[in-house]
Amino acid sequence: MFFELTLLTHAIDSEGDSHLQSGHPLHTAGTAIVLAYGADPHLPTASGETPLQLAESYDHGPAKRLLQRFLAPAEAPERTRGMGRGSFVEVESWTPVHRAVEMSDYETLPALLDSGADPDEVCFGHTLLTHAIDLEGDGHLQTNYPLNTASTAILLAYGADSRLPAIDGETPLQIAAYYHHEPAQRLLQRFLTLTPAGPQGARVTNDHGPSLLGPDSPYSDVSIYVDAVAAPRVVGRLRDALGLIEDDGAELTVGPVRVEGEPNDYATGRHAHPSDFLQWPTVLECEAPAGTPDEVVQAVTAVLEALWRGGFKAVAACDFEDELPARGGIDRYPRPAPALDGGAVSSGTGTWWKNLIPPGKRKGRNL
Repeated sequence: MFFELTLLTHAIDSEGDSHLQSGHPLHTAGTAIVLAYGADPHLPTASGETPLQLAESYDHGPAKRLLQRFLAPAEAPERTRGMGRGSFVEVESWTPVHRAVEMSDYETLPALLDSGADPDEVCFGHTLLTHAIDLEGDGHLQTNYPLNTASTAILLAYGADSRLPAIDGETPLQIAAYYHHEPAQRLLQRFLTLTPAGPQGARVTNDHGPSLLGPDSPYSDVSIYVDAVAAPRVVGRLRDALGLIEDDGAELTVGPVRVEGEPNDYATGRHAHPSDFLQWPTVLECEAPAGTPDEVVQAVTAVLEALWRGGFKAVAACDFEDELPARGGIDRYPRPAPALDGGAVSSGTGTWWKNLIPPGKRKGRNL
């Protein structure tokens, strides 16, 4: 807190006062950025004035609407997932909201989003979020200016889907990794991991509906095999990558999923094939006693992507691998070749590994 202002109330005060002094249109660039990074929308100034009250004192409608996304996320406007993917036909120029991203116009961008522009709008094959990350990363390479996340943060604060890929299939996180855009990677993880302490502004529609998981749900458990020894080291690296704050230990919580690292009892100490993941030395047992299927898919995706970015080979064995990136990792690694003694694995391409697990092998589970 600087003097009596928090960062959030400072941003709102600056935006409101600037409008009064200059007559320039109200915008929420500073407000959106600090909210995206986890500023508490309830935290008042030293005199007790809340961010919402301060916005009201300036009649700062854009800030009030944005704050409401974080104060009452259940009341934020509902959108169909991917609604903004738009037409794939060629266009002659950037749309107004994409032009704001392209020009790094941090005042116009939130103004257009507040006016109803779709935060997932697609133009020239880019979503707004992939466009922003690409521009930030490329700008750093071309000019050597420090990396920033201004546009990325504004878009996430206004509900851009942190998983929605560009038309070529590249996700925001993959583009950030390509540019070594670590600030964007860390910010994206705040939204990807769905941790309780994370921002509440980005709404994600549950594609599978709002129903909670039942005890026999195929989404209730997952085994992630990791080609690395020392399960505690894998869990520790995963904790750091996801920015989690739990006490040291063998268990993490990612959204509705509990993740526990264990030695793989079926590791042989040797690999018949580099992708014989069922024999990799570490397994992360993931259990979801609550949540929705979509939340589980997103949490497991965040775990897999964090492992892959960290250089770990990892594959998820579950009943919903087709909903995970690279089908849970199967597509990242070649299928095992036929055994030297003439035996061969199943000819299936999607779930061949299920034929290799004896019933009840993993804690009595039938995969």
